[in-house]
Amino acid sequence: MKLYVLITKNSCDHCQDAISFLKERNLAFVYNDMEYSPDALAASKRQCDWPTVPMIWEQDVNWENNGTVNDNVFIGGYAELQKFFSDEAEEE
Repeated sequence: MKLYVLITKNSCDHCQDAISFLKERNLAFVYNDMEYSPDALAASKRQCDWPTVPMIWEQDVNWENNGTVNDNVFIGGYAELQKFFSDEAEEE
């Protein structure tokens, strides 16, 4: 099952747009709002080498095997999420 994981800030319009984008498509997602965790957010940005929020991943999770993550793909931000789905639709 595909699961989308987001690091966001509540005050970020692109973060809210990404959440709405996933909701409109009835896709499973979780998000971590780091509005009040600037140190953790800065560490996440460094680790991903991504300067802004949202930071979005697509994970392939096997819930029958204790939630094992089989694949973890970093998508990027909101614009990259839109492109990711547009590219995916073109492949079909």
